[in-house]
Amino acid sequence: MPKTTHPHQQTMAEAVRQYSKEQHPGGATFEVMAPGIRKERYWWYVPVRPSVEPVKRYEYYEALAAVEEALAEHENLTVFLVPISPE
Repeated sequence: MPKTTHPHQQTMAEAVRQYSKEQHPGGATFEVMAPGIRKERYWWYVPVRPSVEPVKRYEYYEALAAVEEALAEHENLTVFLVPISPE
């Protein structure tokens, strides 16, 4: 049976998608893995997958940090974006 996405997971997925849509490190885009999103005590754990394997990993991690910072600053959300290898 597939895992269903809860409304809060979907809201968080949309927020991450919105703030990451302008980020393209090395030409990659981010796919938010909504079923893996979970809320811990004071933060959100959000798995993301790049469309391609990043050549310059530092650019990739800088882009993830920029999204986390924007979400904290503009949405008052504490988010930990967890990179997952592309398939």
